[in-house]
Amino acid sequence: MNARCVVEAYKAPRRLGRRLSATGRRMPVISLRHHDNHAWFSWGVSPFAKCDHDPVMVLVIDGAGDDSAISTYVARSGSLRLLYRNDGLWDSLGMMYGIMSSSQGGWPLLSSEGRYMGAAAWGDPNRLTNRYYGPFRDVFVLESEGRVFLNRALANWHRGGCSSPYTKRLVQMMGEPILPKGMWHPDAVLRVEDIEHAPITIDRVDKAAAVQLVFEDALFHIVQHLIRATRSTRLVLTGDAGSTELVHSSSLTSQAIRVGRDGQATTAVVYDSSGSEVRTYDLRGTRPIPVPSGGFAIITG
Repeated sequence: MNARCVVEAYKAPRRLGRRLSATGRRMPVISLRHHDNHAWFSWGVSPFAKCDHDPVMVLVIDGAGDDSAISTYVARSGSLRLLYRNDGLWDSLGMMYGIMSSSQGGWPLLSSEGRYMGAAAWGDPNRLTNRYYGPFRDVFVLESEGRVFLNRALANWHRGGCSSPYTKRLVQMMGEPILPKGMWHPDAVLRVEDIEHAPITIDRVDKAAAVQLVFEDALFHIVQHLIRATRSTRLVLTGDAGSTELVHSSSLTSQAIRVGRDGQATTAVVYDSSGSEVRTYDLRGTRPIPVPSGGFAIITG
């Protein structure tokens, strides 16, 4: 969001009136909370919208909404109720993924996330053997009740933005960041097309895998608390970060995800837009899941 977006929003009622009203009078515009839009739509089009009595968890994870980066809801009997919002735009899973994918992958924000997630599939997905995972997981502080906080002693993007995203300690972990002036440079962009990867590329995709693992750690920390709080086994995950970093599909706008009570997902069943089953995947290899345009994935524990 920027100042121009705010100004355009204030002009919208008059502009709509000129285009849609015979008298040209201003038309009322009802504004909704950003995460409420994500939650209501994604739950409404999910297979769980018709669950009249069983509770359904709805989790919105964004880079940043209008007042928070994480919101949780419970849906029951046709109604959606907000349970929690984190009130902190910097305590954001999506912001972390965006900054790290851009500064490590060599692409600008909003162009980097999907590409970097694809590159992560080539890295070491094992938490015991990936040498970047252990140090980097300190970027988030996982607190009680599913709360997630950015470690401001390690990250620096809340102070320096894209131009100075790392502290010295983070540089020691992950190397120097690629800054905006170096984006798209052939020597900076992370490329995985070669059949055999150079050692430096192997190192970079291992970093990508570590970022993915840390994202998933924080995600399931939130989900585990939701399961305990709602006693539900059905989860709708949505939001820009939720639909980009968990399931590999740039066209996916919402996902219906079913998890086990331990919060660990092991199997994904992919459906096309008509609801027909396409394929079942084993998630234990931590590989991206291809989802057809307009389709969705139901992930089971």
